[in-house]
Amino acid sequence: MARAEAGKDENCHGQQHSSTLFRFAHFRILAPFPGGRLLMELSTLEQAMHEIRTTENEEISTKQVRHGDLQEESWFDWNSQLAHVRYSRPGWSRGCRTRMYSRSQLRSALLTAGFNDVRMMGDLRGGPVDDDHRTVTVATS
Repeated sequence: MARAEAGKDENCHGQQHSSTLFRFAHFRILAPFPGGRLLMELSTLEQAMHEIRTTENEEISTKQVRHGDLQEESWFDWNSQLAHVRYSRPGWSRGCRTRMYSRSQLRSALLTAGFNDVRMMGDLRGGPVDDDHRTVTVATS
C-alpha cells in the first residue's frame, strides 16, 4: 500500500480490497494445498457495536484515546459500516478508514472467494463466539 502524506486518509481495508485479498489467499496461496487454512483473529462489526455504540439508534459513535503523546480519534458510521481513525502527535498525523464486517458478511465473503468451510470461534481454543471478544475465523480451502 502506498504511504499516505501527512494528514491524508488511506482506505486501509475497503470492501473491494478485502474480497480481492480473500480470493488471492485462496487461489494463489492455499489452492495448491487442499485443506490449507487461513486463520484470522479480528474485531467484528458486532464487537465494535457492543463496545462503542451507546444506544441502538445511534448512527455515528465517537471515541478518543490518548497513548502518551499519541492521540487516537475515531468515529464509527454504523450504517456504512466504516470506522474512521486518526492518529496524531505534534507535527504528525495519519488516518484511515476500515470497513467493519459482521460475522455473517465475513463468512459469506470467504465462501464466495472459494473457501470450502468457514468456522468462527471466540478464541484459539475453540471457545464460543461472543460480542465481548475478537472473533477467530478459520477458512479451509
